[in-house]
Amino acid sequence: MSTGLPVRDQFPEIAALIDVLPVPALVRAAGTLVVQTNLAFRSHTGLSAADDGLLAVHPDDRDAVAAHLAATGGAEAGEIRVRDRRGAYQRFLTAPAITAQSAGRPCAILVLSAQPPAHPSGVPGAGPLALRDAMLDAIPERVELIGADGRLLHVNRAGRIAHVLAGTDAPGAWLDGLPATIRRRGGKALGEARQGRRARFRVVTGAAGTKPRHWENTLVPMSDDSGATVAVVNVVRDVTAQREAEERIRTADRVDRLTRVWNRREFKERLQGSIARASGEDGSVGVMLADIDHFKHVNEMFGDPAGDHLLRVLSDRIKSVVPPGAYVARLGGDEFAIAIPGLRDEAQLLAVAESVLRQVEAPVMFQGKSLKGALSIGCAMYPRDAADMSALLKSADAALNDLKDGGRGRAQVFKQRMLDDATVVAEQLRTAWDVVRRNIIVPFYQAKVRLDDRRIVGLEALLRWRDQDGTLRYPGQITEAFNNFDLATRIADAVQEKVLADIAAWIRAGVGVVPVAINAAPVEFLRGDYAERLLGRLAHFGVPAGLIEVEVTEHSLSARSATEVAHALRTLRAAGVRIALDDFGAGHSSLVHLRDYSINVIKLDRNFVAGMMVDPAMAAIVETICALAPRLGLEVVAEGVETEAQSELLQPWGCRVAQGFLFGEALSADLIVARLGPLSEA
Repeated sequence: MSTGLPVRDQFPEIAALIDVLPVPALVRAAGTLVVQTNLAFRSHTGLSAADDGLLAVHPDDRDAVAAHLAATGGAEAGEIRVRDRRGAYQRFLTAPAITAQSAGRPCAILVLSAQPPAHPSGVPGAGPLALRDAMLDAIPERVELIGADGRLLHVNRAGRIAHVLAGTDAPGAWLDGLPATIRRRGGKALGEARQGRRARFRVVTGAAGTKPRHWENTLVPMSDDSGATVAVVNVVRDVTAQREAEERIRTADRVDRLTRVWNRREFKERLQGSIARASGEDGSVGVMLADIDHFKHVNEMFGDPAGDHLLRVLSDRIKSVVPPGAYVARLGGDEFAIAIPGLRDEAQLLAVAESVLRQVEAPVMFQGKSLKGALSIGCAMYPRDAADMSALLKSADAALNDLKDGGRGRAQVFKQRMLDDATVVAEQLRTAWDVVRRNIIVPFYQAKVRLDDRRIVGLEALLRWRDQDGTLRYPGQITEAFNNFDLATRIADAVQEKVLADIAAWIRAGVGVVPVAINAAPVEFLRGDYAERLLGRLAHFGVPAGLIEVEVTEHSLSARSATEVAHALRTLRAAGVRIALDDFGAGHSSLVHLRDYSINVIKLDRNFVAGMMVDPAMAAIVETICALAPRLGLEVVAEGVETEAQSELLQPWGCRVAQGFLFGEALSADLIVARLGPLSEA
């Protein structure tokens, strides 16, 4: 149903455009009932902006107006009657409606034009010629009187002033006075008029380099008393302003409002056309996808107006350096696209990319602040890298994503390896979403044992799931999911729910439960309420905080979520949850992390444990860590212990707890209970 709002409230951009039209116009949005109007229509009819425009349309013509405003663009030209301020109906010509969009909503715009002047019956020129000429000269539009044989009989004063013809009203064939390029259309329209049907066609005039003018020719047959056509009146109207307004309406639907470059839809349409032409000419098309590096930080530090200003400036800079024939679009957010039809080779593509990078590297000033707008650009070529538009964009996107993973601020051309990697990522994400949707996650538990007596002193919950055929699957098959905030959070929520449900069941069954460690990916902390959500679940399941240990990696402590991580770890430790630093030594290990974060346990990376048997340097590092940890109040757990020799080497150094295949593989919840049993009896 319609909101009843005036068009300026529903479609403010389109309202501003149609109000400059010198002729009446009607607008209807898809799914609404009220027909909105422009200023010229309201001036003619006396309606207000809130009135339904159909109120002024003759009741018998309202269905025709509705057909035009069906937003399909398929209605035929015709005529309707519109009531003026005095209550009299005037005939108007209609053309197929213009389809446009504003704020994502489609609408149809019907532009009306005045009927040609009433024509007398009988032979043209009947009555005094001076009276006929005076009547025609009083009409502001150009009017041409054409005989049934196609000869030009008369041109009124407006036509003579316009210098359309070489003479004034000298006899001659009407078609000969038309530009050669439009005589075919003019001849077709004249033929229809001779058959007694109204016809129209448009003409564009103007020399090269000048502003074109648009003219609408409306040919109306004149008949005698028997109905035979004896002459044709051609009314020529200057519709340049109308066409310009129509073009602005169409352009508003194709241009990004913020940056004034093409939008995503228009870019794809143009790229599709470029590829089609290149295919027919055995040519090439280059595409570049560019992201602004760290654009989110600009908005966070300086506000959205600063980000908008940066987008506008960078779009102008990009447009200034692309070659002739290339076109630029904003695909959304901070992503731009550039297409280069007629590309010669990869060298030219990279040269354009380097020009863009140099052009945008200068700081952008906003309210006295310097904004940095460096770009990362992924490039691809048709047909070398892709057989169609969709594949071409996918290839450029693969190059861009590969670049962002390995270092920003430069351009990179697509290689097949990148698409292969992107395909693997997409498949992993698809698998992860399937696991989440089907709710098939099953935690398995790996024991942590004391090396001296091999008693279980803790467990680590590990992610597992079973396929439909029962095959057990491992997290290595969905590693990309843990870089995706939404997926990682959903998986973590499911694991926590099921682990806590297992612990609660063990407690009720009288099993001697030991602390259980759960892993947390860095992206899980981005929401800022990780600790509060976990503590809420502990309360819900009735599990004591001391029975839970959260394992984080050193990457979490240096990632962009480090502030949120620190808050979460302090909150959890204050509540009694133990904190373990996983894979210690695998990355950029820092003792500062041990000092500044609420760490209870450090877990030696399995590579150190394996390497200490053959590398004296690694052995020295492990021995040093084992000696240092107790002085810092930390427990050491060695991961990946697989041999008795490793166990025997670790114990004298002070490492008391380990986990690995030497002590058994990870087990399901029901099987691990059997191993916990003896401990409960101790």
